[in-house]
Amino acid sequence: MQRFFKKFLIIFFTFLLAVLFIFSGCKNNGKSSLLPYISELKKDILFGENETYVVCATCGYEEVPLNLDGKVDKTQNKLTVFLTGENKDAKTEIGLHINGEIYKQTLTYDPISSKGRAAFPLDIKEKSLTVSVYENGRESVINLKSKIPEDTVDYETALKTFEKSQKNLISNYTENGVFKGEISMRILEKEGKAYYYLGLTDKTGKTKALLIDGKSCDILAVRDIF
Repeated sequence: MQRFFKKFLIIFFTFLLAVLFIFSGCKNNGKSSLLPYISELKKDILFGENETYVVCATCGYEEVPLNLDGKVDKTQNKLTVFLTGENKDAKTEIGLHINGEIYKQTLTYDPISSKGRAAFPLDIKEKSLTVSVYENGRESVINLKSKIPEDTVDYETALKTFEKSQKNLISNYTENGVFKGEISMRILEKEGKAYYYLGLTDKTGKTKALLIDGKSCDILAVRDIF
């Protein structure tokens, strides 16, 4: 009976290890050594609307000023809000409700995209955000929610998986064991699916752009950008 029990335990743990191995392809086992080389990050997209306005926001951080030259300088949190539906001839303000505080900025109107834009040196960890639109003496409150599906891996996991699977590519940006480049990472969403744009820029300013599946971490496309 004891021999049978030991044999059962061996089979059980062998099966368990096999299952863990199969499902560990996009699992974050420790942080990526490439994290310090991210000069531009957009980690979430939030969206909300009412009968008058459509609001979209992205959050993350970026180098100040952003300069794709293959090296990372000082970075700053950045939460950018885009507004459609405002009166371009009126003074329109955006207010962000974060931790009991309201942060306000006046929108800058972009005639090409027909959207108002405001950037804040802020970051949020929540998947939601309350925004106030102030225009012509009126306030409209809009609740934003993340557009990114729940089964999407976070950017750290995506970067770690990329680092493990693309050693040959990364070696092209490495000198004496040190990464010599900078990375742009942006979360994207289309038709309910999430993707990551990952750009590797060397010291000459040449960028290799990759499109990564936000769930499986598979590389879907690669392109050189000059």
